[in-house]
Amino acid sequence: MIPNVPPPTQEPSEPQDVPMSLDEAWRVRWPFDTREPMGAMFDRGTLTRSKLQWAAEKAKWPEVRRAAQTLIEELERRTAAAPAPTQAAPPPAQPTAPAPTIPRPTPTTAPASAEPPRYGARVVVASEYLEEQETFHGWLLAYYAGLGVAVAMLTLNTIFWLIRGQSAWLTALSLMANIVAWVWFAVVVRRQIQKVRSYRAGRKGEEQVVELLRQALDSRWTIYRNLQLPDRRDDLDLVLVGPGGVWAVQVKATGAPLRVQGGRWEVKRGGQWVAAKPDPGAQVKGQAKRLNDFFKCSGINRYVEAAVALAESQPFDKFEGSPIPVWLPFAIEARARQLSTRYPPSAAELERISELLSRRAVEQRAVEEARQGRRG
Repeated sequence: MIPNVPPPTQEPSEPQDVPMSLDEAWRVRWPFDTREPMGAMFDRGTLTRSKLQWAAEKAKWPEVRRAAQTLIEELERRTAAAPAPTQAAPPPAQPTAPAPTIPRPTPTTAPASAEPPRYGARVVVASEYLEEQETFHGWLLAYYAGLGVAVAMLTLNTIFWLIRGQSAWLTALSLMANIVAWVWFAVVVRRQIQKVRSYRAGRKGEEQVVELLRQALDSRWTIYRNLQLPDRRDDLDLVLVGPGGVWAVQVKATGAPLRVQGGRWEVKRGGQWVAAKPDPGAQVKGQAKRLNDFFKCSGINRYVEAAVALAESQPFDKFEGSPIPVWLPFAIEARARQLSTRYPPSAAELERISELLSRRAVEQRAVEEARQGRRG
């Protein structure tokens, strides 16, 4: 029986280079997902070599880093000690009468459904909205930086007037104008920096989640990125289409602590928990409903599942009250392999859905390219 050892805290209590015994490493709790003892997860095979390697190098808890390194060494010892497979010696030949020759049937291959094709999911990019917005606001930031240089020159000119003894009212007026300009400049530049960082974090977060899903899902799945439904300005971050149904996935990469309290998403700002705007849960449920309505307009009756994927690691227990699934970075691959829906779609239905969404993605890209051409 594994004792109930509390999860590691962020405060380092022991030097990082002190080795940890296997018994101690077995009891350290994994700080993500189910927060189980690492030894139990190691025995089940859910704590893989790649996860242990990541924890040993990048985990912020010293106990987790040391425990991961100890378990890696244990895994290497087990691998080295595993006996090599041996082939049984053939039985001694015995003289027998020649048997009549019987034609042997050609060996058949296993059915295709016995082992799903593991070539990775297909990714269809319907829009490059995040990249475009990141570039656009980056250029705006450079423009405002140029204005800042002009404001600095005006300030120097005002100081020069003050030194030369120009009229008091003209100098005071110029000084007030400079103060107003600097306040406006500081507010605008700060806002632009936040926008650039937000779009960059969103783009990188989506790319990270898509790559995890692409590696976890097989070639029967298709991932649609930034798909925009007709007559809508917002887009769906990810739409997964495959044997496990159709899933609308909202990706969040806020860089701030999140939690679900009473079914409502909250974000920690300035040491206080405030309502997240927009609420990721309500947002993705609305998107799933609109996608379902879009299917109905095309004669497809398919319920759309909803989930929220987080690009940054968060404590698992903060999302136990969520009415919809929340995928943490370490759980995304496992969740993806277990995707299912109450009424699995048939191959013909999947083909119709993929054809419909692919056509919509092509239309969306054509509209964006035409808009970019007009700007150029």
